Amino acid sequence: MAGTESNERSRMRCRRILEFYRAMNEVLKSNAKGLAVWCGVFALVLAAIAVCAPAHATQNGHGAQIYGSVKSSKGDAVAGAMVRLQARGAAQASEHSTDAQGKYAFANVEPGIYVVSAEKGGQHSKAVTVTLSGKSPQQRADLVLDAETSLSSDSKANSAQSMEFSDTPQFKIAGVTDWTAAGGHGSDAVLRASEAITRQALSYKPEDRAQSDAAEEASLRAAARKAPDNFDAQRKLGQFYLRSAQFAQAADTLKAAYRIHPEDKENEADLARACLGVGDVDEARTHANHLMSEGSQADAHRIEGEIAEQQGDPVRAVAEFQKAVELKPSEENYFAWGSELLVHRAIWQAKSVFEQATGLYPHSARLMTALGATLFAGALYDDAAYKLCSASDMNPNDVESYDLLGKIEIASPNPLPCVRTRLDRYLKVRPQSAMANYYVAMAIWKAGGGQAAKEPTLAQVQALLEHALSLDDSCAECWLQLGNIASARHDYPTAVADYQKAISRDAKMSDAHYRLAVAYDRLGRRDDARAQFALHDELAKESAAEVQQQRLQIKQFIVELPKNGDQQPR
Repeated sequence: MAGTESNERSRMRCRRILEFYRAMNEVLKSNAKGLAVWCGVFALVLAAIAVCAPAHATQNGHGAQIYGSVKSSKGDAVAGAMVRLQARGAAQASEHSTDAQGKYAFANVEPGIYVVSAEKGGQHSKAVTVTLSGKSPQQRADLVLDAETSLSSDSKANSAQSMEFSDTPQFKIAGVTDWTAAGGHGSDAVLRASEAITRQALSYKPEDRAQSDAAEEASLRAAARKAPDNFDAQRKLGQFYLRSAQFAQAADTLKAAYRIHPEDKENEADLARACLGVGDVDEARTHANHLMSEGSQADAHRIEGEIAEQQGDPVRAVAEFQKAVELKPSEENYFAWGSELLVHRAIWQAKSVFEQATGLYPHSARLMTALGATLFAGALYDDAAYKLCSASDMNPNDVESYDLLGKIEIASPNPLPCVRTRLDRYLKVRPQSAMANYYVAMAIWKAGGGQAAKEPTLAQVQALLEHALSLDDSCAECWLQLGNIASARHDYPTAVADYQKAISRDAKMSDAHYRLAVAYDRLGRRDDARAQFALHDELAKESAAEVQQQRLQIKQFIVELPKNGDQQPR
């Protein structure tokens, strides 16, 4: 604290000297007599500036650095690892990638206490604390990546220190309540859209991963058949099946790997998840208990969390996921914790967890997507758009990220920032995609004022929709929107035809029935209008009953915040 005050006083003195220099320069310009005065103080000014310059340089940390190397557990240099530097109390962190020799350096670092950690491909290093001072302006921190975080006392201390610097969310899940009258933010239509977006975001899988699945499976199966006693071959195939949610196949191959090397903790953790996926809770728990006894507590807690959620005990589940994060703050563990909170409508707590997670893993499209869905659930529509746009930028060829952007643009009350440019990119990447054309059309429609849009906008939207239908005539949403354009032009016969086509593609599209009823009414076809209004009401009741049933199956968390805690709007 004293050093900070001293530095501030030095900066103030330097600023005053420089101001005095400028003032004397003006005197010299305007008054010849000022020359004598100026000459008298010139030497003092130069001396003072000479003193200030190095002080200023020291204050800004020129020459101070934290550097080191990142190696694998086998001692090999790791190129392209992401090294993260975070100062005590700072919300943001700096990141650098290691070079070809596995080396990194953070230059011009201010004096202070920092935590340094590294990550690559799901493997993490222990967090290392570094103190940088004027007396020690060069500090080395070498990091080692390991798939399994050690649970030694040093590891626990480093983990606790890292969590302290990361500002761990503070709250307690006290219980659950029915979510039948929980309501939400915005209209019921927006709330339903939010629920659908949440489900899609939490099952998000980048398309580039999905597209390579078939070829990867064939290759892995061939390797496993060729070497049935090879641990790596069986494990890799098992991991593929687990990642693809093919749990029966995953259990078989991971069991084969387990028989070959029962001491491999990561494989046993994956085997437990595969067993849980096929409904074998007893075997999953047996493996979880074994992992706990062997020191793999983080994996054990995560498996117990998954067991608890499957058995209908979300309170215990979320507590287990939180313990897993505290022991091993991996991307997977954060995602499990935040997802559990979001599914059970602890929106603001999920927001805190996903914000912390994306700070630690800023290049994770899955975490960024989950954060975007969480913000949308909290009616922070613009913020949600920015996060989902960022996730889309990480995978510019991924269709699912654009699908989420299109859905939030349609569901939100107002046009969203950044979405239109990404949807334009979607159309450029996939010009023959009916949905790409549809989403861009809807973004233009909303920005143009919807039903109040001017003719040039209507023509542009219509052209995109007609192109979409030329690619996929079954697009009920496209026919519905064409009907809306016809209605905006007061061309009700065309609107009726378009709405009828939408209903023929999706008979349960209640909005199409409602708009068809309005178009019939405008044409004076009162009986047809009444019939369509009745169908709309019936479908709306059925849909509401289905949603109500879904909500009955999901309990909402009751959250307790610490005293003087950050009370988020509910």
